[in-house]
Amino acid sequence: MELKSYTDLQKEKQSNHEPIFYSDLLNTLEWKNRRKVILNRDNNICKKCKSEPSEFICGKPYRKTTKEEKEAAIKKYKESDIAKKWFARLGRHAKAAIPISTLTDKPIILHVHHKYYIKGKLPWDYLDDALITLCHGCHQETHDTEEIPVYTDEKMIDKMDLTSCDRCNGSGYLSEFHYYQNGICFKCKGNKFLELI
Repeated sequence: MELKSYTDLQKEKQSNHEPIFYSDLLNTLEWKNRRKVILNRDNNICKKCKSEPSEFICGKPYRKTTKEEKEAAIKKYKESDIAKKWFARLGRHAKAAIPISTLTDKPIILHVHHKYYIKGKLPWDYLDDALITLCHGCHQETHDTEEIPVYTDEKMIDKMDLTSCDRCNGSGYLSEFHYYQNGICFKCKGNKFLELI
């Protein structure tokens, strides 16, 4: 999917007489840049469960190999004849040859979560402390177990009474569809609340 600036998105949607959905805003250059800043600030780690994101190689998700898995791999390699020669030749550098990634069937994808929303505010116009890095699982759990307030204005006094989307539980994402349009909820189009569709 080609990223556009917010200005280009506005022009395109206006010329086609189409509304701008929240999912459209999450596919702008402005949001991608803001997201990158928050992920870097949080060291690309989920702030709840400390998970690191999967690396996708040839379309397949890999995770970092654990210390125990590395030790088991080293032991297995050391026991084979070919590995004995390999370890003898590389010496102390042989550990660097052990795989650092393992294929996984459950990819970890990092999201940037808004702790609150302000009506009419663009996703990238929030202060740093309003945004946090969460893996998709923790992000969904947060939306399942916590009420994310939506305020009427910057004063953050008056909360809006909104109904969370019953398909994504107000997260705007469906992690099982991460591979299609970044998992944006089909029902609310990433808008999170039924009244905002």
